[in-house]
Amino acid sequence: MSDKDLTQFAAGTDLTVSHVAGDGPVANRLREIGMIPGARLRVVRQGSPMIVQLGNSRFCLRGQEAALVKVQTAESVQGAEAKFSPVESPGTCLF
Repeated sequence: MSDKDLTQFAAGTDLTVSHVAGDGPVANRLREIGMIPGARLRVVRQGSPMIVQLGNSRFCLRGQEAALVKVQTAESVQGAEAKFSPVESPGTCLF
């Protein structure tokens, strides 16, 4: 399966990060918060801004920011042992 950007997935979808496109400050910040190859995330809310959960944290991303994150569905990643395990939180957004 080819990589798609984060904006193409509905709420509730479990994804695995393939890479973050670009070398600018936004792409670098996305990597700093954990959007690195192999990281598991879940789309909490679709739209712009969208909310994604990465580990125990939730982040709001604008459409242009989310488009930089290239992902695959968790099921399509070969050797994916564990599914994303959600953590209940009040939905606070950080970025």
